[in-house]
Amino acid sequence: MKTLRAEFTDLPAPIFAQYAAMVVLAVIALPLLWQLSTVVTAMFVLLWCVRLAMVKFGIAPLKTVALLVLLLLCGAVVLTQLKSLWGRDGGVAFLLMMALLKSFESRRIRDWQVLLLSALFLTVGSLLFSQGIVNAAWAVFCLFAVLFCLNLLDGGHWRGAWRQAARGMAFSLLPAMVLFIAVPRLPEPLIRLLPTPSEQAKSGLSDTMQASTFSEMVLSDELAFNAVFADGFVPQNNQLYWRTLIMPDFDGHTWRQQSPIQRVSPDDHPLRQHAKVRYELILKDWKGHIPALDYPIETDRHAWLFSTRTVMAKRSYAQLRRVEITSALSDRLPDRLYAHERRRYLALPPQRNPRTVMLAQNLRRQSANDEAFARRSLAYFAEQGFSYTLNPPRMADETHEVDTFMFDAQQGFCGHYASAYVVMMRAAGLPARVVTGYQGGEYNADAQFWQVRSKDAHAWAEVWLEERQSWLRIDPTAVISARSESGIEAALPAGESLGGSRIPLWAKRFAAESQFYWQKWVVDFDAGRQNALFKKLGLGKVSVSSVLTILVLGGALALLPMFAWWRVHLRRQSHPLSDGFMLLKRRLISDEEMLTALGPQDLLAHLRLSGSLNPALQSLIEEYIALRYRTDDPPKHAVWAWYRRAKKYRPTGGEQ
Repeated sequence: MKTLRAEFTDLPAPIFAQYAAMVVLAVIALPLLWQLSTVVTAMFVLLWCVRLAMVKFGIAPLKTVALLVLLLLCGAVVLTQLKSLWGRDGGVAFLLMMALLKSFESRRIRDWQVLLLSALFLTVGSLLFSQGIVNAAWAVFCLFAVLFCLNLLDGGHWRGAWRQAARGMAFSLLPAMVLFIAVPRLPEPLIRLLPTPSEQAKSGLSDTMQASTFSEMVLSDELAFNAVFADGFVPQNNQLYWRTLIMPDFDGHTWRQQSPIQRVSPDDHPLRQHAKVRYELILKDWKGHIPALDYPIETDRHAWLFSTRTVMAKRSYAQLRRVEITSALSDRLPDRLYAHERRRYLALPPQRNPRTVMLAQNLRRQSANDEAFARRSLAYFAEQGFSYTLNPPRMADETHEVDTFMFDAQQGFCGHYASAYVVMMRAAGLPARVVTGYQGGEYNADAQFWQVRSKDAHAWAEVWLEERQSWLRIDPTAVISARSESGIEAALPAGESLGGSRIPLWAKRFAAESQFYWQKWVVDFDAGRQNALFKKLGLGKVSVSSVLTILVLGGALALLPMFAWWRVHLRRQSHPLSDGFMLLKRRLISDEEMLTALGPQDLLAHLRLSGSLNPALQSLIEEYIALRYRTDDPPKHAVWAWYRRAKKYRPTGGEQ
């Protein structure tokens, strides 16, 4: 036999609740559709509109055969567009389409409830693409919408459903926090094991560099990474050269990166004699490349350090990671240059840029040594009135692009200066290479972290000094602009800007700090941070006993608000006068038939006749009559005081 609850869920769902469920499904799908292919998005929107029309015009749900046809069609579209029905993209897209198809067969309340429960998994699916604070807030909003709609389907009204959903979210917050802190972390989050497409973080960088187009990379305000220095160290802006790629190969127009080959491990490298700083980066690496401050000497277990002093992730993935690095603050990199490397760092395309080659050779003859020549060439840019701009004139002669920049345009961005400078060094017989990465950043003094964005992308040069057996970092852009001292926006000439939003400064700062703390304490709350937190709480390292302690104590505290609400709710639903009087009658009268028939006056008369009425009992019943039958509402404290006395009253043997 069906229960009352089962019979209720078998009823047809109200139309307004069906509309609400479809809207909730669309809200949950929005961030997913933004990430998926256009064809999958178009198909979802089309089917969603069809189902909404079916609700509006009262069209019956589809039969099994029609649903199977739609299932095969959706599976084929997802498979052809995303090449898979599992993994992150394929799995989420297929689940999204399955949730939508569930609506096509939904008629009863139970069917729509199943649809909404499946939509809960989709809210988690959006976090597989990004764990940013905005996505997390959207997921919380979607969870609230699902709870609201479930309450509507359960027979609630709009206002009551809203209150129930809000109450449920509020009561789940503290238990969720306790579980988040207590559940032991894996060495690597499971989300990183999911197969994902080869997407990369937007970084403002490229694995090739063309001087004429490099300025286009910095027009984005996208966050590249956050950096936190240990021991309260605050570097100067001109110390922040975040090297990412080495570009030695030049065809006259494009510089191409050098893939790192030889790994190095911490040793007694001469760099260790310089001042060392420790810092951690929170970032999405770009094709496995991790920016590192000139010059890195040690990394944590998540990354490799190469002989070019570039850092690569041991495993690249598109989610946020935390990497700890130690660097030596220096503009010189002691090294060894092999013959094949020397040839590579001296190579220039033949018959290109003859004027620049001649200029470099003349300056070299005027210089006492290699380092003096490097400095003399740097001064040339300042002496000849070069200027810094995001909008350099187009180089008409691309065959001799560097010549056109050096002798005709004399206006450019960092890519122009780094490229021209390295060409000059090589033309005079000095091995040199272009380095790309970031320069500077924005410091948040309140939270003590640096925020580096795509607009901070930069290019500079490194020159090999034979007499010193080291690479010397030289930034030609710094000679003609204040970029390395004050940042890119301060370096731009009058009338030029990176553009930007009209968001107030306080709002930007709040958003930056919120994002930083979210990344640090939520997204990147790994095993190391969990152990550190447990030690601060006096629980030692993460173990069975410490986890159980957190669960028991934290769980008890987390459930207190729920218990307090239950007590208040119980009071509101109770009737202390009626309940107390019935309790008295049950203790005084054994005849069940008399219980419902006797009122207070009848009870007094009955007790007098039986000789079991004592002064205390008479006072208790008369006080009940005074409270129960007064013309206005009795004071709550008096009612509950009477109830407590009635509850404590115990008859003697003669009163039965």
